Amino acid sequence: MKRINRRQFGKLAAGAAVVIPLARAAAFPLTHPDGAAQDAAPKSATKPALAKEQEEKVAKAVERRNKQLGPMRERVLPYSAEPAFVFQVQSPARREQSGKEQS
Repeated sequence: MKRINRRQFGKLAAGAAVVIPLARAAAFPLTHPDGAAQDAAPKSATKPALAKEQEEKVAKAVERRNKQLGPMRERVLPYSAEPAFVFQVQSPARREQSGKEQS
């Protein structure tokens, strides 16, 4: 048996990791329990059927949400706004003092 180095082993392992799943997929195509292949286009998402009063409630809730969020969406934050800091930044003088205390 020929000895290989780590680099060659890595290339061989990566190649096997790519080729083996592809070979399995080609050998065993996915099928549904009824025997139909999965080559058909996926179905589009459909809206759940709601009663008329439920649709009205949803429409009112969406309208109310848009009214509530409207002022927040209109507000523009300046680029100079900084996020809150978790830690307080030490000045250089204070860093020197804390370094002397540890010595």
